[in-house]
Amino acid sequence: MIIISIGGGLGNQMFEYAFYSMFKYLYPDAEVKLDIMHTLGDNHNGYELEKIFGVQAEECTEEELKGLSDIYPVDGPHYKYHHFLERIRYRIFGHKATCIVQEDFTVYEDRFFHLDMSKSYYLYGVFANCQYFAGIEDRIREIYKFPQITDDSNKCWENEIRSSESVGIHIRHGDYTAWGVELVPEKFYRKAIHYIQERISNRELKYFVFTDDPHFANETYSDIVNLKVVEGNTGNNSYIDMQLMSMCKHNIIANSTFGFWSAYLNSNVSKIIVVPDLPYTGCQNLFACDEWIRM
Repeated sequence: MIIISIGGGLGNQMFEYAFYSMFKYLYPDAEVKLDIMHTLGDNHNGYELEKIFGVQAEECTEEELKGLSDIYPVDGPHYKYHHFLERIRYRIFGHKATCIVQEDFTVYEDRFFHLDMSKSYYLYGVFANCQYFAGIEDRIREIYKFPQITDDSNKCWENEIRSSESVGIHIRHGDYTAWGVELVPEKFYRKAIHYIQERISNRELKYFVFTDDPHFANETYSDIVNLKVVEGNTGNNSYIDMQLMSMCKHNIIANSTFGFWSAYLNSNVSKIIVVPDLPYTGCQNLFACDEWIRM
């Protein structure tokens, strides 16, 4: 049995489920389960993949999790006691042989796909690297089909985005500021806007900003013509920002898995994607595909 962790916000969960999909593709007869207990008590919106995309996968039990893992859900019963004992054991022996941890969530490690399949493992990571689902990209895009937008406000945004040479701009501040994550500077966004303007000079561009800091965006970029800040998609509707960004003709994204998927799911064949040359704090690689523009 293989158990794969699912945790963090929507962008992280999408990387983790893409890894799960690749594992099932390579080992169709293997018993592979998801640990969604790491989404409980999270400061995001819980487990979102089923309610947004309707994905189905067998979930592990708490007993199966504890048997293979030394990374226990914070929201679980007796967490502090269990965590204390595991910390002592980890300091002496390291992780359990059955618990394989991706230390840098952006680095591709081939070892995850070359396990002894006669044994059971718990795989913990975000797997935020395109190589983890290389070769099944069409399958991943088919899995991540958003539901139809039905509310009037977002239908208006959708119509405006689809009918223009739209550029989706993702700015992330809120939780990053609280966590001490290095923020993408203003100069990146201005340079990225200029880069796209130079390459699409024969059409009028419209800019749609998606952010958790609308006051900052409105004040900082008020000088840019045809720029609007999209507001209102919060809580369980936060995913609609990703959906709308994916409809834009081009994308400028933050150092965020949420931003990554908005650009990755953009189906415009001539899209320009610009990403900051700034990895998430503590990580080695960018959330980016090879063909995207780095600056």
